[in-house]
Amino acid sequence: MVKMKLVFSFLFFLSLTCFSQVGIGTNTPGATLDVNGNLKIRTVSGVSGISDNIDRLAIDTETKEVKVVRTKTSTGSAFSMNYLVYYLNNTNEDWVRNFNTKISAADYTVVVVGSAFDQNLMANDDTDYNPINVYAFKEGGTWRISADYLSGRTHVVTGGQWKIYCLAINNRVLKTIPSVTVNMKGTENGSAPNPPAGL
Repeated sequence: MVKMKLVFSFLFFLSLTCFSQVGIGTNTPGATLDVNGNLKIRTVSGVSGISDNIDRLAIDTETKEVKVVRTKTSTGSAFSMNYLVYYLNNTNEDWVRNFNTKISAADYTVVVVGSAFDQNLMANDDTDYNPINVYAFKEGGTWRISADYLSGRTHVVTGGQWKIYCLAINNRVLKTIPSVTVNMKGTENGSAPNPPAGL
């Protein structure tokens, strides 16, 4: 009798190993655990902040599978949004043509969200207004920064300081949508013809 129980136990565990798909609400599971219905988790461990050791879960809308969103980049960072400030000292007057941040353009999108310059400016012809032009651009696989007050100059040649506030957004959680061009027809009010495609 004991031998018979051992044989049945062996066959039971063998069947679990060979047929290790469990269906809840379905007789034909398509994965190790296939739940046909809502999923409720009563208790989960929390984290006090984002960690490089934590991945995100997502649902594939076509297959309905739960998948891991691997946000770690080639630099190892798993953070979706990274805030940083560049202090660019002793610039050539107010002019920064191409500052290489060394941030990978394949892994991140850099957005300039603010800037400040520490010196007064004067127009080159003493009459023009000096619009500020600060932006990030890609070149050679990395993000670069350009900063300038157009048609302006400082009272001294060197010694200026730009403070440039940036966001480096992980490309794995970023969707780029097409640009929108609108003819304002010389007026101060306007409207996009449609909501941006992809939103």
